[in-house]
Amino acid sequence: MEPLDKFYDTIVVHHSGNEVDYPTVKQVQDKHMDSKSDSRADIGYHYAIDKDGKIYEGRDIKFKGSHVNKANTGKIGIVLLADLSTDDAGMGWRSTFEWSNGELTNKLERSLLKLCKFLDDLYGIEILAGHMEINTDRYCPGNLTMAKINNWRKLLKMKKP
Repeated sequence: MEPLDKFYDTIVVHHSGNEVDYPTVKQVQDKHMDSKSDSRADIGYHYAIDKDGKIYEGRDIKFKGSHVNKANTGKIGIVLLADLSTDDAGMGWRSTFEWSNGELTNKLERSLLKLCKFLDDLYGIEILAGHMEINTDRYCPGNLTMAKINNWRKLLKMKKP
């Protein structure tokens, strides 16, 4: 097996979406495992971060994630456990309703940056991406995250995909 520091070069940031403001890791894992159209063996993300900045380990880093459609190789998935789309873009017919309205809290943001720095130190990460920059099939990680991602890339000295 190839060493992990030769395997991972990208971090992909996600948000949990428009269904629940602040879901638990267990709720996201259950959704991934129980969905008939998209059942997985485990949560698709390697890490999750809640609004209070608590970091959770998801899928073991030894295993390829399942978080970007047909493009998981070399990518570490981090899900922010919040609805970070205040404009509800990408919701189709539901866009006329405000389903939920999460917040990109300071604690969540600080933990994300610390985790990205830690992963960069371990694996030599080159790229920081929002999900929609890899796959255009989903409006993820929301407009609040995308408004900050270029600044995060500068702080972490990472590139855009």
